Amino acid sequence: MSINTNGTKDVKGYASVTVNVLPTLQQKTVTPSNKPIVVEADYDYNGLLSVTVDAIPDEYIVPSGEIRINENGKTDVSKLSSVIVDVKPALQSKAVVPSAAPQIVVADTNYDGMSLVNVAAIPDKYIVPEGAKNITANGTVDVTAYSTVNVDVTPSLQSKEVTPTKERQVVKADSLHDGLSEVAVSPIPDIYIIPFGSSAITKNGTVDVTTLSSVVVDVEPELQSKTVMPTSSPQVVKADDTFDGLASVRVEAIPSKYIIPSGVVAVSSNGEVDVSKYSKAVVNIQPELQAIDVVPTKSKQTVKPDFDHYGLSEVTVDAIPEQYIITDDADAVASEIVSGKTAYVNGKKVVGELET
Repeated sequence: MSINTNGTKDVKGYASVTVNVLPTLQQKTVTPSNKPIVVEADYDYNGLLSVTVDAIPDEYIVPSGEIRINENGKTDVSKLSSVIVDVKPALQSKAVVPSAAPQIVVADTNYDGMSLVNVAAIPDKYIVPEGAKNITANGTVDVTAYSTVNVDVTPSLQSKEVTPTKERQVVKADSLHDGLSEVAVSPIPDIYIIPFGSSAITKNGTVDVTTLSSVVVDVEPELQSKTVMPTSSPQVVKADDTFDGLASVRVEAIPSKYIIPSGVVAVSSNGEVDVSKYSKAVVNIQPELQAIDVVPTKSKQTVKPDFDHYGLSEVTVDAIPEQYIITDDADAVASEIVSGKTAYVNGKKVVGELET
């Protein structure tokens, strides 16, 4: 008996069955995505003959390269694999002089914080009075550093002269004198001036502003206009060396040889197909299959399609020829068959042993 379809079959009266069930297989095409895809045959197929996995779409890239970011803000890193962030805070240096009340030192509004704070020494007017001072001359005597005074006035005073400088000077009597009778302060030296007036600066360069209190800078940069044609690689457009920068850059339209593929092309036969203008190709090639009829024999047969066919659509296996009989219903044994005679039982030849 020949069986070429799945299901429950009645095999009563048969010694053997030949099963040749050919699956119905489907060809499919799938485009990769950022999630796993399980490709299965449609409900009217037994399985898959092949699955064509398209190339990874162009919008998926392999990030590469790196960029250095040295200021806060939003930066496009869509095509990069790494960034080196080196944002330096704007720090301010400040100075503070101690006072009788606590002070909180903070950076100005246009700074992120402070790099350092110079805390000056406690001003001279703040002291820890201690000891006793002997006063031997009339007049006003500095007793700020003493807790008590012993007055015995016969003072020895000194006369001194000082020239002003850019640093504050404290003039004191020499160690052999009680104090100062006078201090002559000389005029400010001629090398020190009071800057005044203003000047306009219209060109880059070094300008002498020694005597000026202000300058009005109005330098117009020399800018260049340029035109660039887009290419498949990034381009950095800069001004020529004789210019300060760019006034404008005209970026021409993308050349016509660059396109955005779109649409779908149907492919129904093998061979080379121009898909340069399309974003997808639907391949639906139906193979030419052959139907064959075969007659069973006592030898195993392998049925293949002819050379001009891809495969087999169906194989019809004919019924066993009539000259073949069923022997599985015989039950005689050798002792029941006359000697010299033969019979077939269950497909085997039995030689008789019964003596008459």
